[in-house]
Amino acid sequence: MTQDEQKQAVARAAIQYVVDEALAAGIEHIVFVTGRNKSAIEDYFDRAYELEDTLRMKGKSALLTELEADIRPPGSMSFVRQQAPQGLGHAVWCARDVIGDEPFAVMLPDMLMIDDRPCLKNLVDIHDRHGGNVVALQKCEPDEAHKFGKPTAAHCASTQGVIDAVEAGVDTIIHCVFLEPDGTPRFRSEVAFADALPFEDATFDLAVSSFVFQLVHRPRAFREARRVLRPGGRLSYVSWLEDERVFVPDRVFDDVLDDFGFDPPADEQRSGDLPSVERAAGELRHAGFGGVVARRGLVEHRFTADGYVAFLSEFDEETLFAELEPKVRRSLVARLTRDLGRLTPDEMTMRFPIVFATGRRTG
Repeated sequence: MTQDEQKQAVARAAIQYVVDEALAAGIEHIVFVTGRNKSAIEDYFDRAYELEDTLRMKGKSALLTELEADIRPPGSMSFVRQQAPQGLGHAVWCARDVIGDEPFAVMLPDMLMIDDRPCLKNLVDIHDRHGGNVVALQKCEPDEAHKFGKPTAAHCASTQGVIDAVEAGVDTIIHCVFLEPDGTPRFRSEVAFADALPFEDATFDLAVSSFVFQLVHRPRAFREARRVLRPGGRLSYVSWLEDERVFVPDRVFDDVLDDFGFDPPADEQRSGDLPSVERAAGELRHAGFGGVVARRGLVEHRFTADGYVAFLSEFDEETLFAELEPKVRRSLVARLTRDLGRLTPDEMTMRFPIVFATGRRTG
């Protein structure tokens, strides 16, 4: 096992605690979504006949009983491969044919929550009472926030009261239903393609998308958004504009990889980036939206050396770093941090153009 899965917590692998919590919450089938070089996870949950025979011969019956207790019945575990690190939502999508329409829980081994009553059991009980999606959150320090996923929600209101909205994220399409406070869930989420929404016609007043439409066929996605919006409903989205500039820390990272004998990461091919603000407005009008407004903007963020290394190792190039031997990883991180420390604050500032476009469904 690699990275978080192989970490030991009180002499047991972290992944074992995750499985134990799932079983305690009533989960009947465990689906592992893994990547390259993580076949050891599958071996970990298989029988170790040599070890079992050794324990029997030595009369270690207590240890043998403990070992056998962790072995799951045949067919109660499935393993799915995620061929590329495309985010947590994509990992869930990879298991779609195994899960089908059954309720499921997404669990990660990078944070263990130990209590007399397992966290997942609480979530399952809430789901049984109210339905919808339930998420467990934990507070973190603001300067640590870049290391974790952060929840967002579209809070929508009108003069008539609460309205429905669709929010499109990079990994998911979220069907947000803002309900009256009667104990029922305030939101429900569904994973789907942006150009094939699983919603009925004319059921929403607002559709919001953040950096999704450059990843899908925009004309189809716009037609789908228009279909699920009521007449007068608004679509608003933000997306990248085409740009040739190079972020200097990316070039430093490529140089360090080259010095260590590794090929640099393949260039991202975002063929769906918009060529201009005018093109963004024109596409919305062509899809049947009126009152279209499109504006140019700029995403600007200044990294520290440590922050950029964390961004690479824990998110953008997580798989690459996970495959490195610990000694090589430490040396590479030290060299990268040193070289990044020689850059000016301006060179450490990422600046990329974006477009914000909005329009209302006509007809």
